[in-house]
Amino acid sequence: MTDSIDLQIAYWMERAEETLEEARILASASHWNACRDSVQRSAISGQLKAEELRLRGAHKLRAEGLAS
Repeated sequence: MTDSIDLQIAYWMERAEETLEEARILASASHWNACRDSVQRSAISGQLKAEELRLRGAHKLRAEGLAS
């Protein structure tokens, strides 16, 4: 009887370790995805800012050209 209980305990301990490892992997993947998304948002934000500055510069050049 004790052997059966010991086997059950061993089984559930192993399952718990596997579940914990799966949780670590998922947390790592989630963290990586969040980092990747943050970098993508930063890149898009930078592209938008560059485009905004380019348009402002073009507008300013046109305004100066008309004023001269």
